[in-house]
Amino acid sequence: MAGPGHSREPSAGRHAAAQDGRDFRLQASSSHPHLGEDVKPSLPLAARMPPPPPLRSSSNVAPNGHQASRPGPSNQTEVSYEERRAMWAERVKLLSEAVAARSEYVKLQEELESMQRLSRSVRFDEVLEEDKARMDARISSLTSQCDAKKTELNRMLVRLTDADFWPVGQKMPPTLEDGHAAMQTTINELKKSLASLYKLIEDTRADFAKSRETQATAFTDSEGNQTTEPRAAKRRRLSSGDDTLVEDEDRKRAMVTAAEVDELRGKLLEVERQLADVQNEMVQHDNELLQEIEDLVHSRLEDIPGSASTSRGGRAPDNDPKKQRDNVLDHIRRDLDSTGNDILSLAQEVAGLIKQMNAKDQEQTNLRLENEQLKQRVEALEQQHILDMEDFHANRLEMQALNTAVSTFLSQPHPSPPTLPPQPLFEEIAKDIHPVLKHLLSEDLKPLLQESHQKVSNMLQESTVNAWRDILSRLKPTIKSAEVVAALINQVHGNGEEDMAEQSVFSKMSH
Repeated sequence: MAGPGHSREPSAGRHAAAQDGRDFRLQASSSHPHLGEDVKPSLPLAARMPPPPPLRSSSNVAPNGHQASRPGPSNQTEVSYEERRAMWAERVKLLSEAVAARSEYVKLQEELESMQRLSRSVRFDEVLEEDKARMDARISSLTSQCDAKKTELNRMLVRLTDADFWPVGQKMPPTLEDGHAAMQTTINELKKSLASLYKLIEDTRADFAKSRETQATAFTDSEGNQTTEPRAAKRRRLSSGDDTLVEDEDRKRAMVTAAEVDELRGKLLEVERQLADVQNEMVQHDNELLQEIEDLVHSRLEDIPGSASTSRGGRAPDNDPKKQRDNVLDHIRRDLDSTGNDILSLAQEVAGLIKQMNAKDQEQTNLRLENEQLKQRVEALEQQHILDMEDFHANRLEMQALNTAVSTFLSQPHPSPPTLPPQPLFEEIAKDIHPVLKHLLSEDLKPLLQESHQKVSNMLQESTVNAWRDILSRLKPTIKSAEVVAALINQVHGNGEEDMAEQSVFSKMSH
């Protein structure tokens, strides 16, 4: 890409390179018409798309249109891939921190405004003093948090303002030897790959025209048939993983929050920015390659007459046309050999670039598929968020109606409860139920008492009989002894004394 300080008009090759770049951008935009349509962030389109890469400084361009060598240290080289990646990682980290701080600040501010509206409401005076104090403390805490978050956000904005938009190091201008070597290599490679490159461009343009015609036909057909079939076809194109994703999101509708919607929207914007960066990088590389080729060709064409004039000035002019023709042919042959070597190197570089473009195309396809999946998730989450907000507003209205009904009910006078009769005393209750209880107890206990009395009588009778039997069995030896003693006494004292002795013995036995 030529800088703004060129003094000569752009040549046909430069115009063709610019046209090819515009065609490539047109093809990229037409190949991805869905980018940036469904997602509507708060920033305008110009702010969401990355700016064009920085132009070359005009101070490094010579009046003849070629990049002049600038004096400087020769040991400074271009920034490596790892260093650029580290710079971008730091920049992405700073941007993510700024976005997170902005989101937290907005949430805190909304909560603070909600609490302030509650404190200014009409029914706030009816709230208890403890609740008022707690609400005031919460408002003070939210105010301090908002101020701190605002200070942090301003500090991050200052850091973003001071930083370069493209966090890459400035390329040092090549020296004269490096430029000459690069020129020779580029020209040699160009001679062998220019034909294939033009053929590839023509094939790409033909394929692009065919794809545009196919897309226009499909768009016309879809506009002519205003039915739900396109939506169904889009569903059929989804893979099994996408169907599972949609089913999982349907099962988790109750847990959907606005934070998830914002997170998915941020991921979608990040994917779109990556796609735009890839497209801009490809366009920039193609334009730089074509511009360098054009500059090197012009430089080589300008150097050829100069070298011929120098050789003629150093030697005496030769009037032999055959020798002059041979010298010119030798010079052209050497230039052709050198150019052939340069074009061979250029062909190898172009082959590497084609491989890189294929890899970038595959990455772009993967990003496009991920973009489609994220869009579907965002649409589902937004629909669920709308339904949840409708339910929330309906519940809020219902709560307000219930609050009004309860307040109305409490404000109305209520009739006094009916007077209960006096409770009777325990003595009166006992006096009333005593005859009934006595009759019931007599009827229930009398058979039991009779049965118990009969059992006790039988037991006493049996025990008495057993006792008498035991006593008599024990007294039999004593009675026999008494009879023997009585017989002996009768024999000794006579009959009268026998009767007295017998009576005394029986009286003792009775005692």
